[in-house]
Order: sequence, then C-alpha cells, then structure tokens
Amino acid sequence: LVANETNQCAIIDAGCATPEERQRLYDTIQRNALKPTLLLNTHCHIDHFPGNKFVNETFGLLPQFHAVEYEVMKAALHFRFFFGFDIDESPKPEKFIDEGDVIMLGNTRFDILFTPGHSPGSLSFYSAADKAIFSVHCHNDLGLAVANSLSAVMNGARQVECTINGLGERAGNA
Repeated sequence: LVANETNQCAIIDAGCATPEERQRLYDTIQRNALKPTLLLNTHCHIDHFPGNKFVNETFGLLPQFHAVEYEVMKAALHFRFFFGFDIDESPKPEKFIDEGDVIMLGNTRFDILFTPGHSPGSLSFYSAADKAIFSVHCHNDLGLAVANSLSAVMNGARQVECTINGLGERAGNA
C-alpha cells in the first residue's frame, strides 16, 4: 500500500492469497481510513496478483499493468497447483500501462518506467517529488539485471540491492 495526504491509496502487487492475508489488507485500509483508488502490478508472477480479484470485488478496482504481463499471468495460472497455489484468476486489466505513462494518486505523480528483467513486462512506479520508487526485483532472468539497475539509478532511484560475485538469492542479480 502507498497512500498520500488525502488518504487515497494504491494497492501495488496484491499478493494476498489467503483469507487471512486479505483480511489483514482490508483491516489496514479501514484502520487508516484509506480510500483505494488504484490497483497496480509491477509484474504478474504468481505471487504478485492473487489478491487482484479480492481488491476488485471489495473496492471496485481493476488492475493496471504492462500488456506483456497478461500472458505471464495466464501462464502462471496453469502452474498454480504445481506450486501449491489455489488462487483465482485476476480480473482483466482496466488498461495496460507502459514506459512514459503517468499515473496520478491524488496529487502524487508516478512516472512509469519499463524495467524488464525479472519478468518481460516489469514496471516500476517513480515519484520524483517524493523521491520514491516502487519496483520489482532485478534478477538476471533475462540478462538485464545490471542494465535495469543502472537505468533505475539514472532515473532517480537512490538504492539498488545487488548480489556480489554470484552470492545471494540468485546468482547474477544486479
């Protein structure tokens, strides 16, 4: 969740797959008197969209993500039981978003950065005014981890989490 001074909030990567996680999301929104106005996905791997249907049914929001990720999501649904996920399909997106698009959360502007690497249609959401970026992991799945990390820094990111000499969650992370 990201909220602004008007209590509008964006739900980013609603990964809440269980009733308990969904209740926690709902309770947090209610306790803080937030008004969800955006449902965004940085990408659509199986752990990033299980709550989209819940958010849609509860708050009336449709997701927004890169067009390539729609196919990623559909493929993930074929493997959900293999990975032990019993999740619902996400609603179709309200619209597809891409590099250069702008999303407004009240008065907060988020520039959309196309940052493929971990997933072919990965996006990051950058607020220059708040010096904040909401992004995906820079794994080297498509050989672009270093390029994506450098691009993020050149566009204002203040932090890059990286792996040195192939140690860490995955060898070859940026």
